[in-house]
Amino acid sequence: MSEVRYTYPTHSHLDLAWGLVLSGAGVQAVGAGEAYPPPHPESHAFSWERGRRLDECQLVYLSEGAGEVEFEAEKTSLKRGQALLILPGHWHRYRPDATTGWKEHWFGLRGPTLEVWMQSGALGESSRVLECGLREDLLTGYGELLEVESQPLVHPLGASKAMGLLALALQCDLQAGQDVGFVQEARVAMREAVEGDLDLQQLALDLGMSYHAFRLRFKQVTGLAPKQCYLQMKMQRARQLLGHGLPVGEVAERLAFDNVFYFSRCFKERVGLSPTAWVKELG
Repeated sequence: MSEVRYTYPTHSHLDLAWGLVLSGAGVQAVGAGEAYPPPHPESHAFSWERGRRLDECQLVYLSEGAGEVEFEAEKTSLKRGQALLILPGHWHRYRPDATTGWKEHWFGLRGPTLEVWMQSGALGESSRVLECGLREDLLTGYGELLEVESQPLVHPLGASKAMGLLALALQCDLQAGQDVGFVQEARVAMREAVEGDLDLQQLALDLGMSYHAFRLRFKQVTGLAPKQCYLQMKMQRARQLLGHGLPVGEVAERLAFDNVFYFSRCFKERVGLSPTAWVKELG
């Protein structure tokens, strides 16, 4: 039997002056074979056929069951303990497995502060699946969001609770990514292919994740995007080869650059000198 509880607190321009408002929160338990999604206000309604785009950020957490989600760039399965981070304007659709159903907990945030987060890249570049695990503190927090509508200052209270849950989910996902040691595996693969052309998207698949998730987690741990890390390794190798007297053109070819001009530009951006100037400085 379906269980649906949600709240959509109204807000004014004065509430937005706080920088962030809670646009909605809810919990939905959908049994095996039951219709999905349940009815919602027009602003949040969607169907599997059309999908949807929202003008807010949502975090959808699964505590039971399984299903699937599709973003513009990827489609993947879902299981309990995972969360969907849905960014403003990003097309998406999701649904429970008809044989299991699921229980989802969700909230939405919007406001000027969210716009700053998006512009700065604080939430990443893409909507994606977060690895959170089954956590009582997340479930408790979602439950508290359903009660804030009856309290004074609903939006400062609700938005601050939701922001804490969002930070917790991102932290859990980061720690999960670190635990599997994928960064070390990726760096070894890059090092072994430094004199080649490594397909980073295939590397992500070999490590068991989408490229979007791989890129974000890799950058969170190392401070560099995978492509930048790979280029950095190539520049280190370039200095070794140039130092051994190899011509610039031959070095560019060995490191799988399309042409010497692109190689020289990359070298100068990271070393501060053109390859020729760097060799002259060596004496």
